[in-house]
Amino acid sequence: MMFACGVSIDWTSCSLTTLRETADEGFNMVRMALAEPRFDRGPVECAKRELSVSLRQGDADPKMLASRAMNDALIPGHPYARQATPETVGRVSRSDIAMLKHTLMTRDRLLVVAVGEMSADELEPKLDEMFGALPAGAPLAPLADAVARHALSEPVVKQLAQPQTLVMFSGPGVPREDPDFFAAYLPNYILGGDALSSRLGDDLREKRGLTYGVGTGLSLQTHFWRWTGSTSVLNGKAEDAVALIRENIGRLGRDGPTQAELNDAMAYVTGAFPLAFDSNASIARNHLGFQQDNLAADYVHQRNAYFEAVTLADVKRVAEEYMKPDQFTFVMVGQPALD
Repeated sequence: MMFACGVSIDWTSCSLTTLRETADEGFNMVRMALAEPRFDRGPVECAKRELSVSLRQGDADPKMLASRAMNDALIPGHPYARQATPETVGRVSRSDIAMLKHTLMTRDRLLVVAVGEMSADELEPKLDEMFGALPAGAPLAPLADAVARHALSEPVVKQLAQPQTLVMFSGPGVPREDPDFFAAYLPNYILGGDALSSRLGDDLREKRGLTYGVGTGLSLQTHFWRWTGSTSVLNGKAEDAVALIRENIGRLGRDGPTQAELNDAMAYVTGAFPLAFDSNASIARNHLGFQQDNLAADYVHQRNAYFEAVTLADVKRVAEEYMKPDQFTFVMVGQPALD
């Protein structure tokens, strides 16, 4: 069996993989981990030391530095912008951990996806055994949506001794539940959703050789949604890269994509979807994501039809609304040569 847990900014997630013949033992071990966690002093202190080392290493990680700088520029003071430090980790006690686990891991907020040969009838009593000892519920302080500050006219620069500059950029995005989400997903693919065959990929990589890759995406945190992207270029080319990214964003907003570009994006987005379900783990991971996004149970069957209903006019309208260069904040990490 394999059992592991991880934490993201919005969720705590665990996974169990087990053979049928060892399932009962595996389920019981998960039950003990959730219902009877010991948080022994030695392992807790070891975990705190490992986390502190990782945080110190993050001080020299371009992506970590860029993410921190972007949050500080856009949403200072919001919980999403908080950063752990070795000092704050050092102050965490075993009782703090136990209390947080008791508060967060409750039956009323539990989402479960199971993939394998066990039937629902077989699995139901086992799930009751695994999760039955969790608290029924616990109040959580409400968290307000993050509201980004106005975009900065000049890039935020963080100095880091390295031959390349990481360029990260972020602009207003579309919530997952917004009716325009599918219409926004397609121009994102056209702009930079495919790091190699996209407008930014063609312009920065193929035409000018500035980078090995550049990509964009729709960041969909529960309380903050943004259009994001990044690339790495030689320090002396960082300003050129920012100017070209701004130019491509603006052109897509003014003119929209062509019908051919939309057709290609539609074919890829719908055609690649089945590849996201090529293993039990990927099936479980994706279906859990659908639940976390409050999507209907039949979303997996309806998803491509939502994309196919998007018209060129829809995409142009959404691109015009969101693809505005002056609404994007840029962060540079490296030693960019600036005029």
